Amino acid sequence: HIACSAAQVLLAVAGLRPDLVILDLDLTDKDGRDTVRRIRSLPGGPAPFVAGLSDAWSAAGAARPREAGCDIHLTKPVDLSLIHI
Repeated sequence: HIACSAAQVLLAVAGLRPDLVILDLDLTDKDGRDTVRRIRSLPGGPAPFVAGLSDAWSAAGAARPREAGCDIHLTKPVDLSLIHI
C-alpha cells in the first residue's frame, strides 16, 4: 500500500496494522518525525517496525529519526538488505 500524506499514512496504519512501514521523513504536508510519533501512539496492538527514509545521512541527523521512534534510518537510494524484522 502507498500513502502520499501523513493523514493517509495514519489511516493506512490504523486500518491495515502492517508489520513494516517505510516512511519518507520529508512528507510534504507534515514532518515525518511527528508522523512516526503518531504511529507509535495508535491504539490497537503493537506498533509496526518503522523504517525512516531520508535524502541525506549524517551521524547527527541519524539520531533524530531514532528519537522520533524509527526502528532504523535509511537513506536514498535504499539498500533493502538493511531491513531485518
